[in-house]
Amino acid sequence: MTRPISDDLRKRVIAYIKTGKNCASAARKFEVSYSSVHRWYNKYIKTGSYKATPYPGKKAMLSNEEFIII
Repeated sequence: MTRPISDDLRKRVIAYIKTGKNCASAARKFEVSYSSVHRWYNKYIKTGSYKATPYPGKKAMLSNEEFIII
Protein backbone atom coordinates (compact mmCIF):
# COMPACT_ATOMS: atom_id res chain seq x y z
CA MET A 1 0.00 0.00 0.00
CA THR A 2 1.23 3.49 -0.71
CA ARG A 3 1.62 6.26 1.81
CA PRO A 4 -1.37 8.52 2.44
CA ILE A 5 -1.43 11.83 0.61
CA SER A 6 -0.35 14.72 2.84
CA ASP A 7 -2.81 16.51 5.07
CA ASP A 8 -1.72 19.81 3.51
CA LEU A 9 -2.85 18.71 0.05
CA ARG A 10 -6.12 17.33 1.42
CA LYS A 11 -6.74 20.65 3.20
CA ARG A 12 -6.09 22.65 0.00
CA VAL A 13 -8.42 20.37 -2.02
CA ILE A 14 -11.24 20.77 0.54
CA ALA A 15 -10.74 24.56 0.62
CA TYR A 16 -10.90 24.65 -3.19
CA ILE A 17 -14.16 22.70 -3.23
CA LYS A 18 -15.63 24.95 -0.52
CA THR A 19 -15.15 27.95 -2.84
CA GLY A 20 -17.85 26.50 -5.08
CA LYS A 21 -15.83 24.24 -7.37
CA ASN A 22 -16.67 20.59 -7.92
CA CYS A 23 -14.67 17.42 -7.17
CA ALA A 24 -13.79 16.83 -10.83
CA SER A 25 -12.17 20.23 -11.28
CA ALA A 26 -10.34 19.85 -7.94
CA ALA A 27 -8.99 16.46 -9.06
CA ARG A 28 -7.69 17.96 -12.30
CA LYS A 29 -6.18 21.04 -10.63
CA PHE A 30 -4.35 19.12 -7.89
CA GLU A 31 -3.55 16.09 -10.09
CA VAL A 32 -5.13 13.45 -7.87
CA SER A 33 -7.83 10.94 -8.70
CA TYR A 34 -11.47 11.95 -8.68
CA SER A 35 -12.36 9.06 -6.37
CA SER A 36 -9.84 10.24 -3.77
CA VAL A 37 -11.14 13.80 -3.87
CA HIS A 38 -14.73 12.58 -3.62
CA ARG A 39 -13.87 10.31 -0.66
CA TRP A 40 -12.02 13.11 1.17
CA TYR A 41 -14.85 15.55 0.67
CA ASN A 42 -17.51 13.06 1.81
CA LYS A 43 -15.44 12.30 4.92
CA TYR A 44 -15.07 16.04 5.56
CA ILE A 45 -18.84 16.57 5.25
CA LYS A 46 -19.64 13.66 7.61
CA THR A 47 -16.91 14.05 10.24
CA GLY A 48 -15.41 17.52 9.77
CA SER A 49 -11.95 15.97 9.34
CA TYR A 50 -9.87 15.63 6.19
CA LYS A 51 -7.01 13.70 7.82
CA ALA A 52 -6.00 10.21 6.69
CA THR A 53 -7.00 7.20 8.76
CA PRO A 54 -3.87 5.77 10.42
CA TYR A 55 -2.71 2.30 9.46
CA PRO A 56 -2.65 -0.16 12.37
CA GLY A 57 0.86 -1.41 11.51
CA LYS A 58 2.80 -4.24 13.10
CA LYS A 59 3.60 -4.53 16.78
CA ALA A 60 7.30 -4.07 17.53
CA MET A 61 9.19 -7.25 18.36
CA LEU A 62 11.34 -5.45 20.94
CA SER A 63 10.41 -2.72 23.38
CA ASN A 64 12.49 0.46 23.55
CA GLU A 65 14.21 -0.86 26.70
CA GLU A 66 15.14 -4.14 24.98
CA PHE A 67 16.49 -2.44 21.85
CA ILE A 68 20.21 -1.75 22.25
CA ILE A 69 22.35 -0.26 19.51
CA ILE A 70 25.80 -1.81 19.41
